Amino acid sequence: NLMLKRCLLLACSFFFISIIILCADGFFDKIKPSDVAIILGSKVNPDGEVSSRLAARLDTGIELYQQQIVKYLIVSGGTGKEGVDEAI
Repeated sequence: NLMLKRCLLLACSFFFISIIILCADGFFDKIKPSDVAIILGSKVNPDGEVSSRLAARLDTGIELYQQQIVKYLIVSGGTGKEGVDEAI
């Protein structure tokens, strides 16, 4: 019983330390020139307007392209329940 508690505590500690490391790494951008940037899709509203999250991704991609940090943009996504293709 004590061994099980220790293993569970160790697993939880490892999980939370990993989360902290991932979050901390996300705060520091390491922008390097690249041939391609992939913009991941997100929600498109029923009226066809992109969500604020997708708009921010698109704006960042366009900014990187205009600054000639990336040569090409690939926009991914599918057709959600709203019936609008994210990648168009």
